Amino acid sequence: MNRRLFGTIACLYVLFQSHLSFAADSSAAILYHHGEIFSGASASPDADWFVVQGERVVAVGKGHVPEEWDNLSNKIDLHGAFVAPGFIDAHIHFVDGGLSLLQTDLGQIRNQTDLAKQLEHASREPIGDWIIARNLGLSWSGGKLPFHQDFPDIAALNGKPLFVALNDGHHFYLNEAGLKKLGLSDKTSTGLLTDEEGWNVLRRIYEKLSPNLLVKAMLAAQDAALSFGMTAIGDNTFFPHHMAQYGRLQKQRRFHLRVSSRSYGKEPITGQIMPRIGANYWGKKKKSLQYFGPKYFIDTTLMNSDPASLEPAGEPQLLLDDVRHAFEFSKPFGAAFHVQGREGLERILAVHAKRELRTPDVLDHCGRCGPFADAIAAQEFRVTILPRQLLDLPELHQIYGSSKAQDLLQFPELFRAGVEPALTSDWPYGMSNASSVELALAPLSGMAVVVSGKTPDGNIIPFSKGRTIDLSDAMLGHTRYGAQAIGRGHDLGQIAPGHFADFVLLDHSPFTPGTGGLYSRRVIATFVGGEQVYDATKTHFKMLIDAGDAGVVPGGPASLRGAGSPKAAGPASVQNFEMGFRKERQPYGLTPSPVIGYDPTLGPILGGALFFYAYTPRGLNGDVQTMMAPKQGRGQGAITLEYAKLTPHFTPQFFIDIDSFRNHYYGVGNTTPSEALFDTDPLRVEGKLGCRIHLFESVSLGTYGLYSFLDDRMASDILQQSGEAEGIVNGHGAGGRLEVTHDTRETNFSPRYGGKRTLWVEEWMWQGSDVRPRSRLGFEVAQFFPVLPPNVVLALRSEGGLSFGDRSYFTNYALGGIKRLRGYYSNRFRGDHYLLGGSELRFPIWSFISGVAFAEAGKVWAKDQDDGLKNIALAGGGGLRFGLPPDYRIKLRFDIAASKDQWGIFFAFNEAF
Repeated sequence: MNRRLFGTIACLYVLFQSHLSFAADSSAAILYHHGEIFSGASASPDADWFVVQGERVVAVGKGHVPEEWDNLSNKIDLHGAFVAPGFIDAHIHFVDGGLSLLQTDLGQIRNQTDLAKQLEHASREPIGDWIIARNLGLSWSGGKLPFHQDFPDIAALNGKPLFVALNDGHHFYLNEAGLKKLGLSDKTSTGLLTDEEGWNVLRRIYEKLSPNLLVKAMLAAQDAALSFGMTAIGDNTFFPHHMAQYGRLQKQRRFHLRVSSRSYGKEPITGQIMPRIGANYWGKKKKSLQYFGPKYFIDTTLMNSDPASLEPAGEPQLLLDDVRHAFEFSKPFGAAFHVQGREGLERILAVHAKRELRTPDVLDHCGRCGPFADAIAAQEFRVTILPRQLLDLPELHQIYGSSKAQDLLQFPELFRAGVEPALTSDWPYGMSNASSVELALAPLSGMAVVVSGKTPDGNIIPFSKGRTIDLSDAMLGHTRYGAQAIGRGHDLGQIAPGHFADFVLLDHSPFTPGTGGLYSRRVIATFVGGEQVYDATKTHFKMLIDAGDAGVVPGGPASLRGAGSPKAAGPASVQNFEMGFRKERQPYGLTPSPVIGYDPTLGPILGGALFFYAYTPRGLNGDVQTMMAPKQGRGQGAITLEYAKLTPHFTPQFFIDIDSFRNHYYGVGNTTPSEALFDTDPLRVEGKLGCRIHLFESVSLGTYGLYSFLDDRMASDILQQSGEAEGIVNGHGAGGRLEVTHDTRETNFSPRYGGKRTLWVEEWMWQGSDVRPRSRLGFEVAQFFPVLPPNVVLALRSEGGLSFGDRSYFTNYALGGIKRLRGYYSNRFRGDHYLLGGSELRFPIWSFISGVAFAEAGKVWAKDQDDGLKNIALAGGGGLRFGLPPDYRIKLRFDIAASKDQWGIFFAFNEAF
């Protein structure tokens, strides 16, 4: 250790011990002085003192310290140490990276023998039911992508399922056992998955990971990030429950990084849930956990290893309409696009140029953005780049040839045009030649690559000439520009008044030549919100991983498996902390709600409901509802369950409803008078069991068995009033239902675009405890139009049904009440056939509250009472929707509706359709 470094560490040790004495009074102002401070406000070190009070910087300056700060009792002499804003990685896959520290790393594999050994080691320590390995390059296979035939013996693993992620993050391999376990054997004969196919498989595997494992991964990744000087990340894990887990860790003061999370654009429900996780109940953004928009993949990696490819990054995966749609529904956060190639970038620029309202949109990676730098700057895009991709330049030239590769990674052009790109890692993806965690993740290493154009051993990277940038630009790229890219330019990325006191101390100034270059710089301390969260004099992440650097250690470095946060390192702290996570549900939302409402027929209603639902297209969804009407002394209970895509093509479903509420009975037809009624006295049971078979992406076939039971003590009165028009009233019923559905809605909770179209047929063979055949058939259509995207929506619906055969009270149609034709009491109009149409204008009001205005028209008639278009019932009104915590996906619905002779206040959950 050289003399200057020893002196720096010694003085900083005294500094940190002094700092601890101030911790009890978080409001006490602290003066940091006599330092070389890169504030991020300019392109070079421009200050030598600053003042922190609480979590924020309150003053910054150079030279003379004003008396009001110089007289502070709390002073820390930096002794010339270099200070910079905390480093920000604006594009990272943080949980994936943390898991990679706990999984087998194949980055050092150079031949099939080594690969076989490491996979055999990995099989001894599976992750759940899976053998998972990461970071596989292609040098072992001569540049060929992995197929079954390339290593059948290696991938067999005695029938155990294997998932391997390649180091480009866009290719994945599943052995035959893995394909069979996921029901994908008929989808690929090679085992190779690309892009979305692979990401979907990864999500399905991750759904089964325990919360404890996620905690370990997050804390292990944090250990690395803090040791490398990071204080904030732009996280691209796309899982709402990962984002919620960050929040839990932050509340426990175990997770110190500030997180801005992205949702996955192809799964819009993630974009509806995650903004709420990043805000408090009243909609105010949190300080350390925020949402910053959806992410879309318009093309693939530059390293697609396909010499026959016409263009680097391949053909765009999104059409112009897809890009337009992405922009419209990302407001106000803005959208991010993975874009490495020319054609995808041209589509984005063409659509964006026509937009009148600009949002903070991001071009991620931007591998071929150099020739378009002026257009990007003019359209005010935020941009992220991967400086470590320069290490891949020789392979890029080999794959595509010099003519196609010449305009790749032209980073200086972006800075020249004033784009202000953020430097990012895309860890654990993003580059093919990551030989260590430090090279792949540390901001200083990324800066070293793009500033020097050299490898860590000092060799010039071929073709890097003209692609390097100045040190000042690199520093800004990981501080101020990084903050702008994650939507935090107003409070992060600078040591400036009003900004959070997130800063890092280095052993040497990067601006001082002759000390080994950026590759040799080390972080001495990391501060978040004025609190020291990493101290190199006590532990250094590099020391933790050195033991594993000599070779590939199965499952990751053993010392990291129980690593806690820097303030409370050690396996015991994590083990104790995990106790609170053993019963966490994941990856599900769980929403309990009291029921306090009113129905014009039932009067006041009291009860409770529990909703549970997967955050992904696959998983268990359902609800349990129970309520009673004190005025009647009657109740109702219902259970709905489905396991969405239990296999890729199969969703089992179950429903049962037991109801004893008294209802009104008006008679049959669409002209029943409001005053001619009496109360029924039923016990009703309705059940459905079946499955939905997914034929195509948006088309499914549903098949169900149906059961009914009705025992109404007023059956004789019903028959006396309506006779044959109602048919038989009491008894058991059984039948079947077949339906075909075309569903293009973004989500079945509060959809904003798309539609659902269903044709159905029912055959009841048993009614009233006797053989009484009846056929019913009908349609349901709902369509959603964004009037002012993303949240002002016009919703339209129409539905109808016919019936033939023996009538029964249970299988006759009814209009009125909260489900169909609000404004009339339930059961108002009854008959053999019906038509219904309606519209709603849905709009946000404030935070978790939204509103709706609606109008409906309907008609029911018996087969011998058809009077054409006469006597159509009309109703209309308005209502409020209240999102329920914790993620506001479930809504309470209160509607006030009126018709020509009735009106009422109606209570229910979720939208009317």
